[in-house]
Amino acid sequence: MNTKNKFIFTDFIQTNIDDFSNFNSSRVNENLISGSFDFNGLSYIFAENIKENLILFTITLMIETNTKKTISKIKKSIQEANKLYINVKISLDDLNNKDKTAIFRLSCAALVESSIGNPGAIVKPAVNSLPIIFMSIKEEI
Repeated sequence: MNTKNKFIFTDFIQTNIDDFSNFNSSRVNENLISGSFDFNGLSYIFAENIKENLILFTITLMIETNTKKTISKIKKSIQEANKLYINVKISLDDLNNKDKTAIFRLSCAALVESSIGNPGAIVKPAVNSLPIIFMSIKEEI
């Protein structure tokens, strides 16, 4: 199967309507597509970029919470999660940390060869990992 110029992650999300809802996507050019979807009650933003034989898929979840704990404890939770979810790289950006309200952006990224046969094997763990990490962060806060 020739997957060049085929957005395998996006196609997977679109064909799993039972799990993903409110799916929206727009093609930026022949190598880039972006969009959003809902999953398990949370809204995600995603982008899929094809470069030669590699595909980069990123998922972002915005979190706003009241916190008195330090960001270093939250980052430690993410480091632990990165050990558990080896197919994805999870990162945290502190977008705003004032007035005891913190806004975080959790992101997952997966880089794979475009010849992968089962994108769901990477997409599902990536999407599932964000709410789990979100809950562990909320426990830390």
